[in-house]
Amino acid sequence: MNWLKTIGMKLRTLGRSFFESEKNDRIFRGYFDGIELRANELVVSGWALSRSGPYDSLVLYINGQEQPASEAVLRPDVGRGLPDIPHSDRSGFRFSIPWKSADREAKVDIRLACLRGEREADSMETVFWGDMYDSTPTPPLKLIKRVDGSESPTFYLLKGAQNYREFIRLIEAYADISSCSTLLDWGCGSGRITGFFLRHSNIPHIYGCDIDAEAVKWAQEHFPEGHFAAIPLLPPTEYGSDQFDAIISFSVLTHLDRETQNAWLAEMQRILKPGGLFLATVHGVKAAEVLLSKREFKKFKRHGIHDGLRDRVLEGVAPDDYYRASFQSKDYIIKNWKIFFEILDIVEQGASHYHDIAVMRKR
Repeated sequence: MNWLKTIGMKLRTLGRSFFESEKNDRIFRGYFDGIELRANELVVSGWALSRSGPYDSLVLYINGQEQPASEAVLRPDVGRGLPDIPHSDRSGFRFSIPWKSADREAKVDIRLACLRGEREADSMETVFWGDMYDSTPTPPLKLIKRVDGSESPTFYLLKGAQNYREFIRLIEAYADISSCSTLLDWGCGSGRITGFFLRHSNIPHIYGCDIDAEAVKWAQEHFPEGHFAAIPLLPPTEYGSDQFDAIISFSVLTHLDRETQNAWLAEMQRILKPGGLFLATVHGVKAAEVLLSKREFKKFKRHGIHDGLRDRVLEGVAPDDYYRASFQSKDYIIKNWKIFFEILDIVEQGASHYHDIAVMRKR
């Protein structure tokens, strides 16, 4: 899979192997990359990988019901994509579960528990709807690749559904979602996450914005019930002050230097209603352990932020010096972002088992 090669290339290009990290023995990464509802069965597949070695067994929960345990299966594609990790080719899983539900629109909650002996060492969760592939449009492959490095419409949708679940759960944890009438997806791209909010959240007015005008145009054409807009590289936007009850942002602050981050944080504060929630992903300490060299990691630990690496994913969309690979610690966020928001929580590896999620409220 090309997206696995992309992950491996980033690890090697940025100078630090996933396997080299000595700071935390439980660095964990994995994806559900195949979920399919067939005539009489639900098939769930993917991979889950820890630095500590292969898991002893894997247990799947469907809507809270435990399914038979399974040992890891071979995934040579993961091994090729992440060759620096000796056991990466043994990271796969595949479950086939008898399925008789006739309601293809019903939500299916899926949870994978990764066991060492009888102890749960890691886990990952997602949500699925049987009609998801038929009812949710996917953009051209070039726009899919721009988002996550893959060329797989299936993986694009599965990851969007997972991220939707991660965001909606946090909104529900910190606010009465029934009183949320306006939500903005800042950095929406082609609407990968926005589309799930439009269909499943019951929030009446959903907006999306991005600097990628081509992606925004596609979202406008394929999600007419949403409100999408292209925005400039730097604020302000055309949104009104105190306009939104909630703002979400996946993998935007992860690509901005500290000055640009602060400019956009001030803009998010302006357009968010008092008491509104802002949920944004960041590259935290665990991402820095994986992607930074030892020298860069020491510098990151000393300053709490590292924003000097260029990322060329948006080459041709953003100027060369604009889009970065940026990392920041909890302490940096608490100290420097408190002038914009009340920091409610920072959920380590809360998005895609990799990004941290900062949960903030406008005072």
